[in-house]
Amino acid sequence: MSDLLLLACSARKRDEPSTPIPAIERYDGVFFRVLRKWLRGTIKPNLDVLIVSAQFGLIDCTTPIPDYDRRMTPGRALELASNVKADFRSFTAQRRYRRIFVNLGEDYRPAVGGVKDLDNAVWAEGAIGKRARQMKRWLEESSECR
Repeated sequence: MSDLLLLACSARKRDEPSTPIPAIERYDGVFFRVLRKWLRGTIKPNLDVLIVSAQFGLIDCTTPIPDYDRRMTPGRALELASNVKADFRSFTAQRRYRRIFVNLGEDYRPAVGGVKDLDNAVWAEGAIGKRARQMKRWLEESSECR
């Protein structure tokens, strides 16, 4: 059984190359840097990563995306909510997760509101630095449980 990390996209993105690249490489905010560093030091991660994107809705971290500039707003989160929920159900239909960690800012939360699988998830709280430490600790615990 694997773990699931649900992340918000980031405003900071790598603008090179100009062609689509996997979302985990395109987004370059603090949380993505923490995640990539952890992945480099992990022999066999048993982790799925989904991203709530202001542009694309819910995507897998391996989905190739171009550079773009779109902020998540409360209105945009509500526009995306039905598709995000349906895509989440579709993605998780064939999977069972041992643990789920959700790292979404306030503007992103309405996009996943009502997803019952997230009721038992650990939700990151606080400012960016605090949420980054919580996520890092959760990832490290994931490694220790294997």
